[in-house]
Amino acid sequence: MTSSKQKKLLIALGAVVGVVACGVALPSLLDGSSNCGGNSAALAACKSVAICLSLTASERENKSVSVTNLTGIEREPFTQVAGLSWLHGAKVLVTAATVTNERRQLVAACDKPFDNVPRRLFGKAPLTHAVAYSDGTTGLISTEEFQKLDLTNFVDVKTIQLVSNQTNNSL
Repeated sequence: MTSSKQKKLLIALGAVVGVVACGVALPSLLDGSSNCGGNSAALAACKSVAICLSLTASERENKSVSVTNLTGIEREPFTQVAGLSWLHGAKVLVTAATVTNERRQLVAACDKPFDNVPRRLFGKAPLTHAVAYSDGTTGLISTEEFQKLDLTNFVDVKTIQLVSNQTNNSL
């Protein structure tokens, strides 16, 4: 094959690769989709719950805290959990166990897995669940890890909000 034919072949091959790459990437770039919602929102919500628990423990002079024994005033921050409005159909589960600032423990988890974090140009990220720990850290765990969690003592954060709203309405 002559070098002229090789150049033409390489150009044609490059054009085909370019068209395929654009065909894969362009729809997601043009649809205006964002990284809002999904695990971005779930991470924010879980972090917000961890902060609420940590602040309550600090206000109690670093004594233990549980969502089952919050006062009406302590429930207020749970009515404004960041990211919840972006989690259609998902629940943020909060531990009902006693939480202390002395040891790291799981305090919140989103029950629905999402695939938008980390954002990828090609394809989707694997499905993961957002979680938060008592030390304020957050992370993503696989669906397999989520299934192994014991969430029997966890409650939907919205139930904490409902109790708070009922208390406020009765005043």
